[in-house]
Amino acid sequence: MKRFLPWLCLLALPAWAQEATEDWDALREQARQMQAQASGLRTKSQQAHEKAERDCWKKFLVSDCQNDAKEALRAARQEAKRLEVEAGRIERRITEHERRERVARKQAERQAEIEQRRAGNAASPPSAQ
Repeated sequence: MKRFLPWLCLLALPAWAQEATEDWDALREQARQMQAQASGLRTKSQQAHEKAERDCWKKFLVSDCQNDAKEALRAARQEAKRLEVEAGRIERRITEHERRERVARKQAERQAEIEQRRAGNAASPPSAQ
């Protein structure tokens, strides 16, 4: 029974067992894609803003046009920030999952080592002095 204790601890211990159904590689890829999308959105919105700024000088109501261009840039940056924040949340979840796995693995290894020592001590005869 004592030999199975470390393995029982390994099964019972981790709270991440519920999260085991998630595909962590797919989540990591999703976060990477969100970061790339946010970066692309920032670049495209900046380029569009610069073009709009130039085009505004050709219009009669320059200030209104520039305000509209700034508002479009702000909205695009806000969306990019939202994507980056969500990607960060996913990455933190993955990091926490990996940390929990490491801790559980170390605890199981320590427990197995302790059980091995106990089994070794119980099997060895007492030394006569």
